[in-house]
Amino acid sequence: MKKHREIKVPEEPFIDWVRKRYTGSKNGLNPPDLAELETDRDLGKPIEQLLCDAYEGYTYWLKLKSSPDTPEEMKKPIQLILYTMVRTASMNAVVAKESTTLQKSIKNLTRWLWIFTIILVLMGAIQLWVQLSASDSKSPVVEMSDNLKQNDKTSPRLSHDEIKNKNTSNNRLEQMAGKQAGSEDPMEVKHDDASKGTKQDPPATAQP
Repeated sequence: MKKHREIKVPEEPFIDWVRKRYTGSKNGLNPPDLAELETDRDLGKPIEQLLCDAYEGYTYWLKLKSSPDTPEEMKKPIQLILYTMVRTASMNAVVAKESTTLQKSIKNLTRWLWIFTIILVLMGAIQLWVQLSASDSKSPVVEMSDNLKQNDKTSPRLSHDEIKNKNTSNNRLEQMAGKQAGSEDPMEVKHDDASKGTKQDPPATAQP
């Protein structure tokens, strides 16, 4: 049979916890009031003290067991029952401590989530405010470009036939303009010819 590993600890563990000692008297209380008082005190005690109270009851039984008035046949069963109850209380205390730690972690996580959510909402509101303020204070150049874009969008579009007719008329005008620029004025030509005809010839030299 395999054995579990063991760690020998020379020193006893010590966990610092605050023990609450209630000084109020419980004398003269009827059973319902006494039960309510014990319930309130247990709910106000730390988990370590509740487990300590369970072990305290078990130690009282160990003292009572050594008494000669206790029947021998009852010692072993009562001891086992009390010991089992104490061990159950120990396990419940461990589970309660772990649950308390987990609840604290969840509470801290929830708190940080709320903080980050508020920060994100504020950042979104600031960004929206900046965008709105920037849209309200547009420059004249931006407004002019927006107006031009809007005019282009609202201007009617010509059909294909209208564009073709417009292009052909422009080409005819350009051709006519080119012909007029290339033709010469007949008056200028005649004037040039006349000037050429009146030009005097150099005097002829005598032939020997």
